[in-house]
Amino acid sequence: MEILEPPSPTRFGFNSATILDLSVIKDFILPFSIISLPELYSDHNPVKLTFQLKFTTLHNSVTTHTDWTKFQNYLKNQIDYRPLNINNNTDIEIAVEKFTKNLQNAHRFATKTVKKSTATYINANIKDLIKTRNKTKKAWQTLRNPLIKTELNRIEKLIKKLDKSNRQNDQTEELEALNTEDGTLWRKAKIMRKKEQKIPALLGENGFAYSDSIKAETIALSLEKQFSLNDLSHRETENEVKKSTENFSSPLPLTNNH
Repeated sequence: MEILEPPSPTRFGFNSATILDLSVIKDFILPFSIISLPELYSDHNPVKLTFQLKFTTLHNSVTTHTDWTKFQNYLKNQIDYRPLNINNNTDIEIAVEKFTKNLQNAHRFATKTVKKSTATYINANIKDLIKTRNKTKKAWQTLRNPLIKTELNRIEKLIKKLDKSNRQNDQTEELEALNTEDGTLWRKAKIMRKKEQKIPALLGENGFAYSDSIKAETIALSLEKQFSLNDLSHRETENEVKKSTENFSSPLPLTNNH
């Protein structure tokens, strides 16, 4: 026995929202859907329960990879290719069942789940600007040319502007895709009403980072700097040491004693 409830509330009070309408099923294995319909001018929504008596198999969202060489080698070691002794229908069923089981085991043995990437997505235009920014930054650190510094600041402002624009577009598309029938609007409203812990901005070499993509870039630059060789050359210090050494090693002037 299984209790079904819609993903969003069915009754809305002044300061509350509750699921009052439920359904009970037993020994039902076909796909189904249940939703709350905000179609009436009332605080109590009707519920629509749909049973899919005719359906197609849903695509598996898990990504897998099969090594067909392993698959073949497994079958070579498990299957006896000599002629079978088949005398009746039972022998045929046993042979087919054994062959099917070997195929399934071979596929299971040679197939692995591919992990999906969890890296933060960065727009292609911003990626190109970040590469240009990094090259310009290295040139500024080497040459100390004011014109290069001006160009570096211009690229930084452009990156922040594009990042802000992309985040606004993503939020707009997300809000436009919300639907009252599948419960996405209710879940989004619930998340927005929830008081979340504020994650502070990161302060890097290029200023404060507020978005996830710029924070990731700030951390990457920090790690790159930490694991880079230190520049031990400092011309002013070297000249001062050289001058002091030359003065120390030079002979004292001769004086006449009267």
